[in-house]
Amino acid sequence: MLIFFLLVYASASAQKSYSLAECITRAQQHNPDILLQNLNISRAENTLSQSLKSRLPMVSGSVSSGLNGGRSIDPFSNSFVQRTISYNSFSVSTNLLLFNGFSLRNQIEKNRANKEAEQVQLEVVRKEIRLAVIEAYENGVISREMIRLQRESLLDLEEQAESVKERIKEGLMASYSLMEAEAQIASARFELTIAENNYLLAKKGLAQLMMTEDDFELMVPQLLSPLILPENRVQHPALRVWDSRMRSARYSVDIARAEKYPRLSLNVGLGTSYSSGAVNEFNYFQQLGHNFNQFTGLGLSIPIFSNGLAASRIEAARIEENMIGIQKNKAEIQLNSQIETLKLELTTLKEKLNSAEINLKAQTRLYEATKEKFKEGLVSQMELNTYRLNREKAQVQSIQTRYELYFKNKILETFYE
Repeated sequence: MLIFFLLVYASASAQKSYSLAECITRAQQHNPDILLQNLNISRAENTLSQSLKSRLPMVSGSVSSGLNGGRSIDPFSNSFVQRTISYNSFSVSTNLLLFNGFSLRNQIEKNRANKEAEQVQLEVVRKEIRLAVIEAYENGVISREMIRLQRESLLDLEEQAESVKERIKEGLMASYSLMEAEAQIASARFELTIAENNYLLAKKGLAQLMMTEDDFELMVPQLLSPLILPENRVQHPALRVWDSRMRSARYSVDIARAEKYPRLSLNVGLGTSYSSGAVNEFNYFQQLGHNFNQFTGLGLSIPIFSNGLAASRIEAARIEENMIGIQKNKAEIQLNSQIETLKLELTTLKEKLNSAEINLKAQTRLYEATKEKFKEGLVSQMELNTYRLNREKAQVQSIQTRYELYFKNKILETFYE
């Protein structure tokens, strides 16, 4: 039996306890939203890399071989001959884009802006996960404190029940008083069960954010005074995302506008060939050297009529830019409203906590005084239970307000980081 209890104690001691900071760190490292956003960044970086490489010319080579039967042209005398001629040709060529209305340059800048947007979006995701962890941790801590409170209440009621038993033996109380005490104990045990279930549910939700299946406990934080936050708010990454997307949209307008400009390209190549029609005059390698040639050419494409497609693409890009501008303004208004609401809630919670603490002290004094009167037989057990419930309600209000103030402050801090 001793070994069993030692094993149970060792298992409980080895159970991991997480602080709020540790929960946030683990969630930000393992949450799939973070992993997916990292892949989005990699994809944007790959797209940017592709557009940067598009500035470099592409070099291609070709080899061809074939037979001409019947009547054909002798490649050296340019006269018609009646025989089968075999041939080989080799060439290397490249095409260099000289001008296309700066479309390629704008595409590179657009892809760079998209990459920056995805990188900033990672900060947004990290903040969102942080906020979700704070809320889940708050629920867990309050549930754990409710367990402590209900256990203290249950212990208090059990002590009262023992006192009632002694007084019944002494003939100072009726036997039904014990039934009242036992009913109160049963009610307290029920409330304790609810608190324990709420704690398990809160830990389950937190475990999902942390991507862990291990059981763990939550550290109850030491409640400190709220930090003094700066008046000038650092720009939230959610707004910086919209700034990057706005720049991307502007480059999209320039890319669409480039369709109205001419396109100039340079073609450069080398080539040679062999024909069996001249095998008597030159051997294979002599022909390759003799037929060596170079070519250079400029290609100019001028748009004349695009059936209105270019204008439509420009207008579509401008509409997208305007939509992003509206979405950014909306996000900024919502963010400022959220911050101001949090500040107002903090002010209200400070006042509420002060009132809750005063009420708790008053209800505690009244309950302790009523317990003394109960021992003297001056008040009934039902009256004592009423004062006990009033004190317990005051304790719940104090705990909930105290931790709500603490975690609301943590949430507001997140917007300033």
